[in-house]
Amino acid sequence: MTVDLSTLRASVIRALKNRLADRWSIAWIGAIMCVFATLVICGSESPDPWRDGLRGLHASSHDLLLQLRGKVPVDGAVVVSMDDESYRALDQKPGEVWDRRLHAQLIRRAFELGARAIVFDIWFADPARDPTIDQRFIDSISNSHGRVILAANSKKSVQGDTNVAAILSEVQPPTAALAHIAPWGVVELPRDRDNKVRRHYTNSPSVGLAWKTAESLGMARSHAQALRWINFYGTLPRRSYHHVLQADLLPPGHFSNQVLFVGGFPVTTPTGTDRTDVYETPVTRGEGMTGVEIQATAYLNLVRGDWLVRFPPTVELILLIGSGLLIGLTLPLFRPWISVWLAVSAAFLFAGLALFLLWRFRISFPWLVVCGAQIPCAFLWSVIAHTKWLAREKADLQQQLATAIEASGRPNPSRIPTVPNYSLIRRIGGGAYGDVWLARDLVGNFCAVKAVYRDRFPRAEPFEREFHGIERFSSISRTHPGWVDVLHIGRFGDDEGFFYIMEIGDDEAHGPRIDPDHYIPRTLAGDLRRRQKLPLDESVEVSIALADALAHLHSHALIHRDVKPSNVIFVRGAPKFADIGLVTDVKSTQRDVSFLGTEGYIAPEGPGSPTADLFSLGKLIYEIATGRDCRAFPELPTELEREGNNPAFEELYRIILKSCEFEVRRRYASAPEVKEDLNQVRQMLGPPG
Repeated sequence: MTVDLSTLRASVIRALKNRLADRWSIAWIGAIMCVFATLVICGSESPDPWRDGLRGLHASSHDLLLQLRGKVPVDGAVVVSMDDESYRALDQKPGEVWDRRLHAQLIRRAFELGARAIVFDIWFADPARDPTIDQRFIDSISNSHGRVILAANSKKSVQGDTNVAAILSEVQPPTAALAHIAPWGVVELPRDRDNKVRRHYTNSPSVGLAWKTAESLGMARSHAQALRWINFYGTLPRRSYHHVLQADLLPPGHFSNQVLFVGGFPVTTPTGTDRTDVYETPVTRGEGMTGVEIQATAYLNLVRGDWLVRFPPTVELILLIGSGLLIGLTLPLFRPWISVWLAVSAAFLFAGLALFLLWRFRISFPWLVVCGAQIPCAFLWSVIAHTKWLAREKADLQQQLATAIEASGRPNPSRIPTVPNYSLIRRIGGGAYGDVWLARDLVGNFCAVKAVYRDRFPRAEPFEREFHGIERFSSISRTHPGWVDVLHIGRFGDDEGFFYIMEIGDDEAHGPRIDPDHYIPRTLAGDLRRRQKLPLDESVEVSIALADALAHLHSHALIHRDVKPSNVIFVRGAPKFADIGLVTDVKSTQRDVSFLGTEGYIAPEGPGSPTADLFSLGKLIYEIATGRDCRAFPELPTELEREGNNPAFEELYRIILKSCEFEVRRRYASAPEVKEDLNQVRQMLGPPG
């Protein structure tokens, strides 16, 4: 047999080209996925979308880099702490204003020891009762020739609703006599959304205490309102207040060329430890850092010129898109075991580059966007792309069969459960663990049948847990109008699964009248699709009904775990919770409850408690009242922002915010509390019509 070499060569070349084209197609899909993931992380509807969207991952990147770097030895500032030891030694009462004669004595003593300047992180709001005491303090400051810097307070005031309107700041200087003779700066420390302090104070037109100190000493670099991030060095040198006052304890020149920052430390009061001036920072883990330590650190940043910066938002975005394209195009070209090594190497490379930028140029870069989003995305796509070929034909055939069955409206014969005395007409819905069927009993009454299949669960335990949850729920389902009635429970096949029969919901178009050929159940999600959002009074009524239903369920030590609009149906016009397949017992630990639910509605701590159901309910109310997707929470549409003067809407929005608090202790403790507050909104709206 002869072989046509030219034909063979052409076939090999064509096969190689096809394979190469497939690989590059996979690679480009990976690149697009990485870029899309980056844009999703960065995207936001705020005026500054990239910076606002990146805040979370950039904050984590920023914090971790500072923690990896460790402590940096610095000189030039000493913290003088008004601690427990000083309170006792100087006979001062915790919680009361200190005797200003001590401050006057401290000023004289500090300058005798060679201090360059003294900064009081204390707001002197009112004159002393004895004018002679104030005069001694004023004389001490006057003799310092501008080397004593005082603190001003920043009082916040709210204009309108706190969740909609702006929060204004009003600067409150020290007393007029003190403000006239000494420089002063605002002591406020800006906190990010996670309550951590990372940035210098830049609230124009006032200046911060650290900046005013550097300016008074002629050592300030850059300008007052420049956007700067605090470069935390670690622990600064510290002396107790009363040690500075003790004669002969510290040698002459002990504070030579040092700026003393005087401020409060946590002290024990009759009601417990006072930590009002303690803040979380990137380098503290639970203990916090006092405000005076942060002010001293910010001052050293300014005089050393080593504060941290970031790339402009556009440059950051371009760099992240570039890294996403590079990683997305590279990893999917290789087999999974090679991709593992490449992914790990790339993660170490970008982390090392971020550390180099921080150490060498003091630039903070959101490297976790690359290591925590782009690399995992590209790697997972690489694994999926190189394994999907084995199942491609099978998946195609299954998809074709499913499409044909769905188009015909007839059930799949291989998955029809056997339900005695009921005929299953057609499949009308489904989920991860089962299907919902429109059924008819022997006398022609319509109902819904939910079939739950054992092979859709990874193990037997969660399957049995779902069955026992339905078992417990069925006995109480008919005792409250807010739950779909469960009429019967049974098993089918050779332990293939179980089913339960429920009352049928209204039809989307015809209400209680059921046309089996065109029946579509009316759900709250369907109402939102058609109407975008519900009127305020209707939103309140639906919310009250659902809160009452959850209260009834929780009173029987059960939880729902999947509260969302698509799981609320209407029966004779009344809203009821459906898809009760996830109802289960309330357990003592998160591990006891399957982590089930729907993204966007799941509470941060997981779906294993009544308060987690209330979190989901808050997201549901947010959707029906605003028309926004639950993942947009807590943002409001523009037209609703203009409704800020509607007291009923403001109160409903407050209920939503409290229901959706990330911290469980700040959330509603029970469904009856939610219902009670919703009833107050109903009263504010007045009678219907």
